[in-house]
Amino acid sequence: MTDDVAQLRRYAHEGAEEAFAQLVARHLPLVYSAALRQVGGDAHLAKDVAQSVFIALARNAPSLCRREIISGWLYTTTRYLAAKVVRSERRRQIHEQASAAMHELLSQPDAEADWSRVGPVLDEAMARLSRKDRNAVLLRFFKNEDLKTVGAALGVSEDAARMRVNRALEKLRGLLEKRGITCSASALAMSLGWEAVGAVPAELAASITGTAMAGAVASGGVAAPFLKALLMTKLKVGIVGVVVTVGVVAPWVIQRQAQTRLQDEIQALRLKSERVDAVLADNARLSNLLAEAKAATAQRQAQLAELARLRGESQRLGQQVSQLKELVAANEPRGSGSDAGKASDDPNTETLNMNLPAASLAFAGYATPTDALQTFMWAKRAGDTKALVASLAPDFVRNARKAWGDQFEDKLKSSMGADPEWVTNFCIEKMKVISGSEVGLTYKLTGAPQRTLDNKEEITTIGNYITLQRVGDEWKLDP
Repeated sequence: MTDDVAQLRRYAHEGAEEAFAQLVARHLPLVYSAALRQVGGDAHLAKDVAQSVFIALARNAPSLCRREIISGWLYTTTRYLAAKVVRSERRRQIHEQASAAMHELLSQPDAEADWSRVGPVLDEAMARLSRKDRNAVLLRFFKNEDLKTVGAALGVSEDAARMRVNRALEKLRGLLEKRGITCSASALAMSLGWEAVGAVPAELAASITGTAMAGAVASGGVAAPFLKALLMTKLKVGIVGVVVTVGVVAPWVIQRQAQTRLQDEIQALRLKSERVDAVLADNARLSNLLAEAKAATAQRQAQLAELARLRGESQRLGQQVSQLKELVAANEPRGSGSDAGKASDDPNTETLNMNLPAASLAFAGYATPTDALQTFMWAKRAGDTKALVASLAPDFVRNARKAWGDQFEDKLKSSMGADPEWVTNFCIEKMKVISGSEVGLTYKLTGAPQRTLDNKEEITTIGNYITLQRVGDEWKLDP
């Protein structure tokens, strides 16, 4: 037995006025909101309809005690009584407004449920649902009950209640769609939860409670013997009793109504809070995506800047190589021309005679054997250990590191040829092709003039021979 049925039985059999007052306070928001919609927003007519509904509840209390759910009966009675109150002209105007709303919504089939258009035709669509489906929608969305409570009231499990509510909501959406109001089931559910049942004027509950019970007594309805015996006493005592009863019940009803309204507002705020949280989560996700995009853009710009710098460096090195080639050409011997560039007796040996002043040595890369040797000499003169190591064959570097240990760099500088400060000129004389991946270069280092004991200037020249091997696309020295 539900609490509604228990309170109704107390009133029907015991004349418990506070039980009836609880029923009024609990179901008045549903009845008043439904009446207000059906009379076109006329508050006075809505109050009259709500009052008539609860008078009917008081009169029919004994027969209604056999029902398990009275919300459906109240909702249906509200509709019937509102239909009698509303004049035919107002009904025609409502239908015209609904038709205009239908035409507008048909042009926007994806729009969400607009309550100003759903409200006028909602109760007519609800009336076309079966009693079970209507009770499911009323309990879940109009009364804001959870699925467990809905299932208990309908006598089914929570999962079965969920399925029944979903089916009933889909049927209601289909009925509204036939009237031209297109919306999703979730949008319709949200609109029903927020808009279907609204606030009730504070004084209406107390007024309806007293009037309904008085009307029931006048018609000989519920608890008639008890109330008639009460009215058989002195009229003054009866009036005082009624006044005292209303004075006690009215504040309690008002307080109950305020609590119900507060709970509804809390539920609405909770739903809005969940929507705000979802929006904030989306904003955070979009902010992260924007930050990632900005970081990617900044990285791309940095890469483009580095590429531009490398291109400039490559162009500058190309100009230096061109200048060095011109300088080499200017310093070549100007003999008859038959000896320069002519092969020696060994067909695999080529005479080069590439003269480079030590001061003009520069990084030439490793594309050719002569470039690799020039880069090596430049690295020794500049003291660039990294470039010096890069000029050597990997096997030689690996064995030297293993042999020399921590003294690798110092011994490398001291063991690889003459003191760079002493050298004034560097000349690559000949190149011998040993194999497709190995050549030998003969080069000569010329030192600065030095005075002998007899005060004569003497120029010292040191000749060297070194092999180079191809490693990938580069040539490396293999001392």
